[in-house]
Amino acid sequence: AKADILTATGSGVANRLEEGKNSSTGTFTDSGVAVAIDNDFDIGEIGGSFASGPVIVNSNGIVTISDAPSVQIGISGVGDLDIGQTSATSGAQAFGIGAMTIERVPLVTVQDNAEIGQTSGTAQASGDGSLTLNDVGNFNIGGILSVGETSSTVGVKNAQGTVNFDLVGILTVNDDFSVGRSQNAGGQDTSNADALISNSNTIFVSNNLEVG
Repeated sequence: AKADILTATGSGVANRLEEGKNSSTGTFTDSGVAVAIDNDFDIGEIGGSFASGPVIVNSNGIVTISDAPSVQIGISGVGDLDIGQTSATSGAQAFGIGAMTIERVPLVTVQDNAEIGQTSGTAQASGDGSLTLNDVGNFNIGGILSVGETSSTVGVKNAQGTVNFDLVGILTVNDDFSVGRSQNAGGQDTSNADALISNSNTIFVSNNLEVG
């Protein structure tokens, strides 16, 4: 288990942050410190190259950020936010759980994609991800926002995704906003997702809004 705690003023800069990734448990708590990440922020994620063969992999990550000046993911020009994103191959079983809460932060940016509870691969993968935003001035995603989405032609996938945005002033998704979708036929997939957005001034989606 790993616990990272930031409780001062100023900023914290990292190349990549991983909380509860690939058979681990991790927590990250930040109060008042700006967060800048060069590349990805992975929370409760399991990769298919790790969950491969006759293994059972469990991961659990929890992140809480409050009263920070900003949260910026992918400041190098490349970076995803992956919460409970889970993949399994070659007979593996993978169970990833991730949760992120951000409160009272003026600016949150993701350079590329935000993928919440997404599953993929050729074996058995279960991903459970949640993202909660409260009192966030501007949430900008450079790519897609995917919630509870599956993508497989074989295997068994269970995708559980939840987003709950309250008092997010401006929500910008610069590609598709997908909720509870199965991208490919052939696999035994289940997609369950909820997206609740309330008290926002502006919601902008560049491409498709896809539900179910």
